[in-house]
Amino acid sequence: MILEVKDLEGFAAATNTPEMKEWDKENGYKDICYSLTPVE
Repeated sequence: MILEVKDLEGFAAATNTPEMKEWDKENGYKDICYSLTPVE
């Protein structure tokens, strides 16, 4: 899945809730985020 995140603080807040952490743990999921800088 590819997401364009414009509000990094909001994204971090949404993905770091206790519910999200529990879901990640139960499903063996690890968040991997990459920062890409557009080439001009």
